[in-house]
Amino acid sequence: ISIGQGAFFNCGLSVIYIPSTVIHIGDFVFLGCDSLQSITVDTNNMHYKSLDGVLYNYEMDTLIECGGGKTGTITIYNAVKVIKKSAFWGCGELNGNLIIPEGVLTIGDAAFCHCIGLTSVTIGNSTTFIGNDAFAYCLGLNSVFIGNSVTYIGTHAFLYDTNLYTLYFHSINCLSVGSVYAPAFENCNKLTNINFGDSVKTIPDYIFYNVYSLTWTFVIPNSITKIGRYAFAKCSGISAVTFCNSVYSIGPFSFMGCESLKNVY
Repeated sequence: ISIGQGAFFNCGLSVIYIPSTVIHIGDFVFLGCDSLQSITVDTNNMHYKSLDGVLYNYEMDTLIECGGGKTGTITIYNAVKVIKKSAFWGCGELNGNLIIPEGVLTIGDAAFCHCIGLTSVTIGNSTTFIGNDAFAYCLGLNSVFIGNSVTYIGTHAFLYDTNLYTLYFHSINCLSVGSVYAPAFENCNKLTNINFGDSVKTIPDYIFYNVYSLTWTFVIPNSITKIGRYAFAKCSGISAVTFCNSVYSIGPFSFMGCESLKNVY
């Protein structure tokens, strides 16, 4: 038996049982199932497994999907390497702190989009890829920790996280965050507390593009040697920037459109 892509899209299911005879499950099968609290896979199924009501592949290194009605906190199985795109899309009843464990390499597009109850996210040091819209519209999110191995943060990754106040950025090889047309932190209107890890040397391209909530004197940390293009473009609230002696490269348009910027030290 094969279950096609989006087969149960937007259905009012509360629980679902997947028998041993299912050999293929398409993408987004339970997307929009806002009442779905548990997915259970028959223990004799040789292609899929479930744990705590969440669907995994048989090897349990890929987290496939969680029902939109699941409540409380979520624990991701410690062997997971990939969280598939839209895996937790619309899981608005999940709450508290989300920890992406060591071992997870990829967070897919829109994986946690519209998880409005999450209050903090910690992304471990093994994760290299954060997809487009991965944490968009997480309206309750107030702090994010990004580990040191992330090399890619997609467009609108944290779009409209309107209560996001604190960012801990420890990635040492991330060169670009979002894009000039779809900034990763667009409309994060409360983001004011930025903390760079001691090993971070580059402020990536586009990272704070159009984050107008940055309203104070921005001090570039001593570890920073390079500021990417458009990194602070359209940060209209920044009034002054203090550079450390270690900065040797400032990309084009880094401070374009910073209308309040009057002093550079």
